[in-house]
Amino acid sequence: MISLLQLQYFQALADEQHLGRTAEKLYISQTTLSTMISKLERELGVRLFDRNGGGLRLNECGRRYLQYVNGALLMLADGENTVKALGGQGDSSTLSLAISGTNAWGEAIIAFKQKYPQYRITQQSEVLPAMKDNLLSGRLDMALVGTEDMSDERLECLPLQGGRIYACLPRGHRLEGRQAVTLLDLKDEPIISTLREMPYTVFCMNMFQKAGITPNIITECDFPLRPRLLASGMGIVLLYGPALKQPIVAEMFRPFACVPIEDDCAVRQLGLFWRKERRLTPVMKAFRAFLTEFVPHSGM
Repeated sequence: MISLLQLQYFQALADEQHLGRTAEKLYISQTTLSTMISKLERELGVRLFDRNGGGLRLNECGRRYLQYVNGALLMLADGENTVKALGGQGDSSTLSLAISGTNAWGEAIIAFKQKYPQYRITQQSEVLPAMKDNLLSGRLDMALVGTEDMSDERLECLPLQGGRIYACLPRGHRLEGRQAVTLLDLKDEPIISTLREMPYTVFCMNMFQKAGITPNIITECDFPLRPRLLASGMGIVLLYGPALKQPIVAEMFRPFACVPIEDDCAVRQLGLFWRKERRLTPVMKAFRAFLTEFVPHSGM
C-alpha cells in the first residue's frame, strides 16, 4: 500500500528533481529517499522519473501523478486544519505572513490591525526557496512579494501595487542633480545591496541582468544599515519607490537625493500569494479583502 510518507517524498523530489538537495531538505539520506521512490514506482507499475546518469527528470507519468498527489496532500492539510479548529486546537486568528520590503507595507499592516484588533500577524523574512516551500506546505499562510518572484501553478496571486525603483545617492554624487537615471548610468557604481536571495535582492539583480549589466555589489546588509553606509559615501542604495512614502523611511533617506530609474524593467509589481485551493481562514480572507480596498487608496 502506498504511504503518505511516500507521497510527501515524491512531491518534494518532483519539485527539486535532485536527489541530494531533496534528501538534505527532508533530513534523510539519499539512499532512503531513492528506496522510497523506487518502491512507489514498483507499486504503481510505472516510472515517474527518467534517470540520466546522476540526474532525474519528471516524466509524463510523473507529471500527471503529481497533479493528483498535490491535490490529495492539499485536501489532507486543509482537513487537519479544519478539525483542529473545530476541536479548539487550531489558531484561525493568526496570520503567518512573509513580506518582501517590509517598509513598503508598514502603514497597511498598522491599518489592518486597527480595523481588526482580534487578529494577529506574525511577520517573517525568508529567502525565496524557503518562502515558496513554506507556502506550499502550509507552514506559511500568505506572502507579500513581487508577482514575478514565485511563478508556480500551485500558488494563487492577487496583484497589488507597483512601484519604480529609485537610486539613492550619497551626497555630492555626480548624478545628484538628475531628474531620472538609467541602469546604464549606474554601470560600475558601487551598490549597497540587501541580503542575498531575499526577494527584493533577486529582483534587483534580475533588473540589471535584463539591461545587460553586471551590478557592482560591494556589500550586503539589512535595511537599517543601508542609510548609514550611504552616508559614508560607500555606494548607492536601490530603494523601492513606494517605501519612500512611509514616514520612517522618508526620514531615514531625507538627506539623500533619491532619483527614479527610468528603465522599463525597473518597475516592481507586488502581490499577495497563497496556496491554491487551500481553505482560507477568517484572518486570511479579511487580510485579502482589506488589501484589495486599502492599496488603491493608500498612495503607496
